[in-house]
Amino acid sequence: MIWNHRKRHRPIPVRPIERLESRSLLSADFAVPVGDLQIDPISGHAPHESVVESALSGDGDVHTAHRQSFLPGAEAPQNASSPNLRLITGYVRDGLGNPIAAPFLGQRLAIQVQFETTDLPAEASYAFHFTVDGVTLGSGIVTTGAGQSIYTGFRWRAGWFATPGTHNVVVTVDAFNSISESDESDNSFSFSFTTGQATFAQPLIWPVEGVPYSNHAFLNYVDVDPTTGIRDFRGGRYAYDGHSAWDIAVRGYDEQDAGIEIYAAADGVVVDTHDGEFDRQTDLGPTFPPVNYVVVDHGDGWTTRYVHLRRDSVQVAVGDAVSAGDKLGYMASSGWSDITHLHFALEHHGFSVEPWYDPAVFLDASVASLHYIGESQYVLSNGISNVPVAAHVREGTSRVSVFEQKSGQLVYTWNWFSGVEQGDLIHLDWRRPDGSVFWVNETTAGNDWAHQWRWFSYRFPTTPELGTWTIDVLVNGIKLAEQSFAMAAQGVPEARVLQAGALIVDDRVTPIDFGTVPQSSFAPSQNFTVENHGEAVLNIGDVSVPAGYTITDPLPTSLAAGQSDTLTVQLSTATPGHFAGQVRIETDDDDEGVYEFSVEGIVTSATQPQQLILGINERKESEGATLFGNVRRSDQGAGTSQPLVVNLASDSPSVSVPDSVTIPAGSDRVIFPIVTTPDGVITGDRVVQLSATSAVTPAAHNELLLIDVPLPPTIVDVIVNAGDPSRSSLDSVAIRFDQIVSIDSSGPDPAVEIVNRVTDASLPIDMLASIVDDKTVLEIRFSNPAGIADANYVLNLDAQLITAAGLPLDGNRNGVVDGEDDFQFGAETSDAFFKFYGDSDGDRDVDGQDYGRFGLSFLKTTGQAGFDPRLDSDFDGDVDGQDYGRFGIRFLRTLPD
Repeated sequence: MIWNHRKRHRPIPVRPIERLESRSLLSADFAVPVGDLQIDPISGHAPHESVVESALSGDGDVHTAHRQSFLPGAEAPQNASSPNLRLITGYVRDGLGNPIAAPFLGQRLAIQVQFETTDLPAEASYAFHFTVDGVTLGSGIVTTGAGQSIYTGFRWRAGWFATPGTHNVVVTVDAFNSISESDESDNSFSFSFTTGQATFAQPLIWPVEGVPYSNHAFLNYVDVDPTTGIRDFRGGRYAYDGHSAWDIAVRGYDEQDAGIEIYAAADGVVVDTHDGEFDRQTDLGPTFPPVNYVVVDHGDGWTTRYVHLRRDSVQVAVGDAVSAGDKLGYMASSGWSDITHLHFALEHHGFSVEPWYDPAVFLDASVASLHYIGESQYVLSNGISNVPVAAHVREGTSRVSVFEQKSGQLVYTWNWFSGVEQGDLIHLDWRRPDGSVFWVNETTAGNDWAHQWRWFSYRFPTTPELGTWTIDVLVNGIKLAEQSFAMAAQGVPEARVLQAGALIVDDRVTPIDFGTVPQSSFAPSQNFTVENHGEAVLNIGDVSVPAGYTITDPLPTSLAAGQSDTLTVQLSTATPGHFAGQVRIETDDDDEGVYEFSVEGIVTSATQPQQLILGINERKESEGATLFGNVRRSDQGAGTSQPLVVNLASDSPSVSVPDSVTIPAGSDRVIFPIVTTPDGVITGDRVVQLSATSAVTPAAHNELLLIDVPLPPTIVDVIVNAGDPSRSSLDSVAIRFDQIVSIDSSGPDPAVEIVNRVTDASLPIDMLASIVDDKTVLEIRFSNPAGIADANYVLNLDAQLITAAGLPLDGNRNGVVDGEDDFQFGAETSDAFFKFYGDSDGDRDVDGQDYGRFGLSFLKTTGQAGFDPRLDSDFDGDVDGQDYGRFGIRFLRTLPD
């Protein structure tokens, strides 16, 4: 089977939401043409839509005060007593209506003429034809000037793209000779222009997280064919009719949920944004839903547009300065869209530009080096499952990696390809655990597709061998990918959630909508089918719902293989407000241990009609990260004419938000940072409640799953000789960590060693670890203390062998795991890690003070008053003549650093 995004043999109708032209083009005359390109009147657009409707032709009245104003070189009008149409002059114009002497390469063109009508009958109608290099576009039927003695105006038509060389233009008025005129010779105007090169300050970087043709597909270029045909900049068909930008896509909404970052392609200032719209559109329908987007102004008339973004992901505001590479939001499928993708447009004065016409000018070298769609084939993603996958490809199929060994076992495999063209051979080799080929799938591509999704299945007629099976994916004999699955004696449980047969993927970010209902009305419910499509019992643990929701039909504690049950969740209408969060189902599925999806509902208040909506750009985040929230207000009640102060709160000290934010007058939204702080201990993941309140609205509630990320272990201190300053002997070293650690001493490399800094010889040591106040204390003793030479020593700890919660030691205490985390003590003089027999006070010399202490201990034995074990050099239990001799050798000497 095959699923394709674009059916290129059937032109897609013009869709205004994809025609990213400027508002200056809205002066078009949308009359019904006769024999000309018909452009239907545009209506029904969302009030927040910024990507405005396409207007490919237009006219403009020359008002009375300007009727005698003509462009340079234009002839003055002639008196006439019978109807006449006259073209005065023509030129190439930009999106603002300014004449252009030399359009730049890749620029969309508009041809504009100034014309005059004289004594046209009231019923008169006529048409313009604009022709560039033999390609003609019509204006539609117009009646401008009909019934007037004299009228002077402008008419223009856009659609061509500037290619290299000199180009010839012919404009004709009354193209169908529908008016009998006094002079037919002035109905045509011709001129030519030569394409130049743009001046573009900063080449564009790739605006999507990841690697093109590896993490995502390049679907469409700009359609440079001004007619209803399709042509990209190379003459291919990797576009669709009227498309004015690039489309960069991922396979499905599960990847959208994971978060694909969108970046500013160049430095600039944000001039327009919109957020808060549904972001999981699946159908290119006849209406045009509102879209989430960002527009960045780069100066000198240049702008870039980033369209179809994920709801609550836009993290820039109008007026923000951005640099190339700054995050703007996440990829999604909001607006007029049927797949998760970014519609990325470069424009100049509102007219679209195809950067690939002049990549050296417009594109960063890393982007300019990308190959053309179709020149190479790739597998962008793939998977294996035990359930049919075709119905759920966009959402993301439920992946299975372990199958029970049995006859009749059914395995589905799917791949998402990029660049496969007509005639390419797609070949799948199913290989046994020993590597031999067991089964082959083959198919030949029937069309050129920017991307395509194909699935195959195989039912094993006999019992398959135990072990790891692989599937090699080849196109034209070249291996592009490999998949694997295990045949095991026992299967495993597999959880998935469906609603009315549609898959709700794990970690779904787009909320399931419970609707908007009045306070104290009937409480809305949603049913969710939880299914075990695995081959072992699925155990179900805690099931939790956000604040404002209750479970009215719970799940059982387990589901047998193939069994399903219904979970019913209800939104309470007792309290008004916005209630959002995640339903969480704990299972023993290895892949989906906690199955999560978002829900949302609004309970309205009769006394406070305006509602706050609290959005967060992530549903879960690790400690130590910064994310963004936004609070929006509805148009009901007070509207947006006045600023609104909103108070914010978090129920956890680990997550901080501003005390308050203000939604500006005239705006419906404000964004704010959410900062999470690591607590340095293992507390487990936890749900944090966030809320937004104001004096004139009900509260809004949302939640964040804070993922516990313990800090890497560090060393609090190292204590030599239990804090005794004497270095006449080395008795012990104690290392105190900031948490409980594991020390791996099983390998050939020591986790802990003490080394003579001169000879590099290691001292034999014994280690004893203990737990004190939930922290590890490592005590080091010396196996042969009498054999320790006078010298400077260093304590070395191997960071990779000392861990906590899987994190290695942060030896340099910089808060991150890096390549410089091995710990050393003794390299600095201040560490005072040395041995110098007779130095009883640790000042690196044996002087008179040490002599006095030695004298007090001389000829004393263990247990006697005055015996100082630090001066017993041979550890024989007394300070005798041998110790005296050793002391005398060192007397009045110093140990160098």
